[in-house]
Parts: sequence; C-alpha cells; structure tokens
Amino acid sequence: MSDKEVFLDLNKVRLYGYESGKSDKVIDAVVRGIEQGDVFPPVIVCQVTEDEYLILRPDGGHNRAVGHYIANKPLRCIVRDIDDPTEGYVPDQKVRDFVEADWPERVFIGDVELVDDDKIVANYEHRKRTRVYR
Repeated sequence: MSDKEVFLDLNKVRLYGYESGKSDKVIDAVVRGIEQGDVFPPVIVCQVTEDEYLILRPDGGHNRAVGHYIANKPLRCIVRDIDDPTEGYVPDQKVRDFVEADWPERVFIGDVELVDDDKIVANYEHRKRTRVYR
C-alpha cells in the first residue's frame, strides 16, 4: 500500500466526496475545533487527476473536509493509489472500484449543503418510529 500523508490546500485542488449534505451543528463544531488548533485524523483520499481528489469509502471524512474548506485551512489526508486494496468491505477490492462507483456522482466539498440539525434529528426520529424490524 502506498499511503502518503499530505496537507491538501483546498484553494488549489478540488476535493470531492459522495455525501451532499452534512449537519450544520457538526460542521460548526469542526470549524471551532480547527480554529482552536485541534488536530484531526487524516481523511483517506485518492488522487483522480492532477488537481482532483476523491474521499474514499468506508472512511469518509466529509465533516472534516467541509470544516477545513470553510475554515480555509489545509486538510490532512492520506493519499491512496488507485490500485491499492481497500480496507474493509470486500477482500481484494481495489480503491479503483470505489472511484469508479463514486466519481460519476461526485459532490464538490464546497457544494455540500449544511442541513439544519433539527431537521436531521426529526428525520432520524421518524425513520426510527417507522422502521420495520424482522
């Protein structure tokens, strides 16, 4: 595996993910942490083109990415090669599989919608009440 840790300047590269909305309260907490000097775990990404990166599953990192984008601070990342194996899901699955699945539907981190946390909680409570367990 060819992991290398880098700090991505989100003003110079485009970072994409696969989630279109995040909790406004969580993002606010991340931004406050960044401003206070907190150190966050790196986000696992793949470099897709010279200046485009994709957040990889299953690790995610959208909250950290959006928070750093808003705070205008470099994002600590681990860059995986496209032919590296993934960690988790399926044995022998490659990073390439996630890139091929997520790249067409990618969401630019700067376009992620900050969703009112109260609506997220209400939706969760509704799903919890209506879920059918077998």
